[in-house]
Amino acid sequence: MRLIKEFQASDKPPHPENFFIPRIKALASLLSKHAYFFLLFNIFYGLIFFICAQAAFCARGGIPLVLGGVLCYMLGLELWPSFSYPDFMALTTLGIVTVWVGGFVMCFGLPATRMALFPLSFLIFIIPLPEALLSGVIATLQYASAEVVSLLFQLTPLPVLREGVSFTLPGLIIEVARECSSIRSSWALLITCVLVNYLLLRRWWSKLVVLLLVFPLAVLKNSVRIVTLCLLTLYVDEGFMQGGLHTRGGAVFFGLALAMLLPTFLGLRRLEARQSSPEQ
Repeated sequence: MRLIKEFQASDKPPHPENFFIPRIKALASLLSKHAYFFLLFNIFYGLIFFICAQAAFCARGGIPLVLGGVLCYMLGLELWPSFSYPDFMALTTLGIVTVWVGGFVMCFGLPATRMALFPLSFLIFIIPLPEALLSGVIATLQYASAEVVSLLFQLTPLPVLREGVSFTLPGLIIEVARECSSIRSSWALLITCVLVNYLLLRRWWSKLVVLLLVFPLAVLKNSVRIVTLCLLTLYVDEGFMQGGLHTRGGAVFFGLALAMLLPTFLGLRRLEARQSSPEQ
């Protein structure tokens, strides 16, 4: 209302310095007090810029995506007190990614969006998993790892007593806890396989084979890590259970999983080459 009165009180608009500078200062003061307003500011003014610059694309999918993303982000802020932190991050990050994709559609149009479909879709991996889904994935990895650990212990001469996800060995009791599910390295393995599929493989069936191998390899590498730590603790040094291989050794076994995937990638590429040769 105050802006309308200012324009009505004068026949010509106020000088830009007198009109914009005080409002910019007030906005900067607001942003310094409330961090999330900075993101809302970028979304709002980015939306205005996209509408003004590329109005021809507004009715072709960009505007609904941007508005949906803004709504998703605002909903996350509104429900934050009743949400868990993973759910809050999942909802707000989904809103941000949707705004990015909608802005791309508005700026460059549908033909460019089809060409950039994989990079835009790849943004989904920056969205955290909601708490219910995350708990389900962790529990699945935890119990699957416990089953494979039990099988691997049967290949050793050690007597092992299993109770659920706990294992009693001579001089050592371990538990395959939620923290031992290897969720982060498994997620990284999935991202790596998706990226390699896009860069190296062309057939849908070969890409599907690689994706189907992600879960078994994630469980196997985690189980090998657990059994290896137990054997090193029992036969070499008790410090291995609390050492760097336990706390920061995920990269070693992640590399082991990639090494096991390498022959599969090479074999699938050869099969694709054989199938494409007669067609050429």
